[in-house]
Amino acid sequence: MKPGKRKRMEICVAFAALGILPCLLQMTSLARTRIEETASRITFQVMADGAGESYNKPQGEPESQDWGELGLGDIEVALYKVAEIDQYGSYTALPGFQGLGLENPDYKTADEAWWKGAAGEAAAILGFPDPETGDGGGRPDIPPDAVVTVSGGTGTAEVENGMYLVWAEPFLTREYRYTFLPYLISLPHNDYALTGIDRWEHDVTAGLKPGQERRYGDLLITKQLQDYEPALGAAYFVFEVEARKDLDHDEAEEIVYSNVLSLSFDAAGEQTARAEHIPAGAKVTVREVYSGGSYEVSGSGIQEVEIVATDRQEWEGGSETDGHPAEVYFTNHYNGGAVSGTGAVNHFTSGNGGWAWEKLPDSRMAEGGGED
Repeated sequence: MKPGKRKRMEICVAFAALGILPCLLQMTSLARTRIEETASRITFQVMADGAGESYNKPQGEPESQDWGELGLGDIEVALYKVAEIDQYGSYTALPGFQGLGLENPDYKTADEAWWKGAAGEAAAILGFPDPETGDGGGRPDIPPDAVVTVSGGTGTAEVENGMYLVWAEPFLTREYRYTFLPYLISLPHNDYALTGIDRWEHDVTAGLKPGQERRYGDLLITKQLQDYEPALGAAYFVFEVEARKDLDHDEAEEIVYSNVLSLSFDAAGEQTARAEHIPAGAKVTVREVYSGGSYEVSGSGIQEVEIVATDRQEWEGGSETDGHPAEVYFTNHYNGGAVSGTGAVNHFTSGNGGWAWEKLPDSRMAEGGGED
């Protein structure tokens, strides 16, 4: 494994994809010309070259290069009007949003953090969850003023002039879950403070501020014991599980999961073990490395499968749905021998105090799911 990569196996990934037009609102009060039109047009774009800004979730995570899929799907973006804008570029907050301080912000000193905080407050007022933590909220009861479907990297809407909160719904792919920071945008927009050109732009192009989380899935190992010899005691089987994935997209796969699971039988039948929290898209090799003293594998003792995501899915009526885990199957039979076998699983977990060791009897799934 490459140095430093094992540490990041269990964390989500932040990446650079597309930045919004920075500090749009800071410029408007410095303009001198009046706004003549009553409506504006906004186009959202998802760039395919990785340029722009993102937000980290959490800070300090490694970057992934696999973000171009954002331009392949449909991203739903909602606009909520939070303030009116008059012909001179001054704002009057709509009911419910007066506490944001939009009427008289200090445009000369307000920085990106101020606008980020104001956008977060507006999203919370509407009832959205915190996009960085996922805490609280869901979908607001108030309908948006406009909905844009960013399809193939582009989406456009026409709205009345004003200040809007931009909220993009989480977007799922087979291997990643994308969330987007909400932000405030002025329609129309004036770049006088930056360019010296005092002109209100009613055709505005903006982007999204995405964050990327790696998705995970489970693996089920199902064992069918065709026949059993009671005189030998428990039949014990051990499986070695190793998952590899090209995390850096440099065509070099690395180990992202390695574990040993076991099952013990006291009668013929079927049992299942579960390997949990494996990065979606990883290629897994499962080897039956121990089959007891007198039992043999029928067919191959090595199985391979790709992990599918079984973690949080898209909203469906406010609830989450799970996908079905990847699964491999092994069949064993009694070979007529008289050699008994037994064993246990050594289970290690990492915590603040270092590595902790626990001896488990086997890895059978408890009734209703999970591991014993």
